[in-house]
Amino acid sequence: MNKNNASTLDSSLSMHTKHSLASEINRIYFFKNTCNKFETGVKMFSKSVSILVNEACLCVTSILFRQQNPERTRSLANTIFKFGLSISGTKLSNRFNFKTKHCEERQLLLLKEIINENKDTEFGIKHNFKDIKSISDYQRQVSVNTYDSLEDYVTRHTNGESNLLVKDEPVTYATTSGTTGTPKFIPITERAQLESHQNVSRTFIYSVYKENPEAFDGTILTIVSPAEEGKTPDGTVFGSTSGQLILNMNKVVQDKYTIPYDVLALADYEARNYCIILLGIINPVSMLSTANPSTLSLLAKQGNEWKDDLVADVASGKLKASLNIPESVRTQVEARLSPRTDLAGAMLYSIMQDEDKKLRPVHYWPALKLITCWTGGNSNVFIRDMREWYGDVKIRDLGYLASEIRGSIPLLNADSAGVLTVGENFFEFVKTSDIDQTSPRYYLAHELEVKQRYYVFFTTKAGLYRYNINDIVEVRGFENNTPKVIFVQKGKGVTNITGEKLYEQQVLAAIAHAENETGIVTNFCMCHSNAEKAQYELNIDFKGVNPDQSELRNFLTLVEKNICINNLEYDVKLKSKRLNPMILNVLADNSLETFKAWRVKNGIREAQFKITPLTDDASLFAPLTIVNSTESE
Repeated sequence: MNKNNASTLDSSLSMHTKHSLASEINRIYFFKNTCNKFETGVKMFSKSVSILVNEACLCVTSILFRQQNPERTRSLANTIFKFGLSISGTKLSNRFNFKTKHCEERQLLLLKEIINENKDTEFGIKHNFKDIKSISDYQRQVSVNTYDSLEDYVTRHTNGESNLLVKDEPVTYATTSGTTGTPKFIPITERAQLESHQNVSRTFIYSVYKENPEAFDGTILTIVSPAEEGKTPDGTVFGSTSGQLILNMNKVVQDKYTIPYDVLALADYEARNYCIILLGIINPVSMLSTANPSTLSLLAKQGNEWKDDLVADVASGKLKASLNIPESVRTQVEARLSPRTDLAGAMLYSIMQDEDKKLRPVHYWPALKLITCWTGGNSNVFIRDMREWYGDVKIRDLGYLASEIRGSIPLLNADSAGVLTVGENFFEFVKTSDIDQTSPRYYLAHELEVKQRYYVFFTTKAGLYRYNINDIVEVRGFENNTPKVIFVQKGKGVTNITGEKLYEQQVLAAIAHAENETGIVTNFCMCHSNAEKAQYELNIDFKGVNPDQSELRNFLTLVEKNICINNLEYDVKLKSKRLNPMILNVLADNSLETFKAWRVKNGIREAQFKITPLTDDASLFAPLTIVNSTESE
């Protein structure tokens, strides 16, 4: 989307002028909202009494039969966890359900709140927030933004300046890869941290609990990135939002989780994963959660590779000495271990009984009832692979989420489409077929159509205004009056196999770097994002004599190293083996002409022909001939 054109208001948006952000919405809505808050309070009280009475009866029974059956002694921590989840979940889910019934009203009120809260910021003053009376005003006065257009504000925030994008200062930043080597710092305010992250996560967890209460009987094994990856110049912490959620949990809730935070924060991925598997084996894991299923696929394969060491450590109750971890973390892990020869024997028996003599999660996590992870986009490739290792366990999609936004909440295992978080983010959408128009129509959430695909734009409580994240979603249905969407793919110029979000500019810059370093010149290149192989395949027609194998390998090394420097997520995924190393295929001479002729023959007008430097569409490589490859070594 050309941000210079994006501010042009399509005349079709004039229908929204009637919705004044400053005037009252239908009074009936406010009456219903008050009634819903009262109803929510009654439900919370009723739920509290019901749980307390039930738990008291179970605890008494547990004490009476303790001598005969020690296993029946109830865990106080587990009881407190479920009590807190039920009460907060009842409140949040009841309010969430009300908002889905009043999608249009909630979006209007939310935008009004965001504008009023930030009207005195530098961004708000520049864009005349005080004069915005309608959605049309907002779309006319605030153009579509990308991180690049907001980066100067963010950078100044990180240097300690206040009241720029948001009132006061962000309390933390989420990090994600950008188009250049500098990571994006996504601001998070105190309000957004509580409402848009913690409360949305609790709403999701409660929906999981209602459908799958058995998944909470044991411990929860969650894999997240570190909460603190560094500090900005003004001392504000930046890191992953999921890591921050885990780190900020109270002690009772943390006890419900299998893996201590310090293990999750280990820099050595193999050491981290070894500890995760080992601690998981000795705990009754009933739910497994991480965003990317490629992580779970890798974890299962590594568990099989390390099966001899794992069996030995389970039997001895000690962590293998060769593991590269700080002594403080080793002490934490070993404090949770004790010799379990019975469990080690069961693992050996499972390996002997396995058709391929493998150790699988289905063997050492027999109590596992549910996995929560992404299932959309390229995830289905890893989901198929996971079934071989984890068995026929239920899977719940995490919904549409990114560092910038928690955009939806799936409510059922069987439905990967998530309900838009209309109470937390103001949404706009453009049909994929209209995205290249000079003045496309921006649809509001309640105006979307089922089975239609859209580019999504959002305004958050944390300073992202009409933000173009370059994501495509598809509407699968409605929950009450609110759309349910799935993530389909990244939009223009970006591919994503396992969360790395590789940009065309990064690939082209890396090739240019390799050309400058080696003197080897390319005529034509296309990079294939191969999700099946979890690998990027660089296809190049070189100018002049083709390089030999040694030169090819050196050229490819320079390309991939440069990509790792400019894309932190790619580097992380490569080091953690969720991505396989890139390969380089040498194309036959005149491949550009061959490709262009094929495209024109298949219906593309010659004037519309464009080179596609980066794509996940395997069919585009059909006319190209590979004459050599680093993979053939």
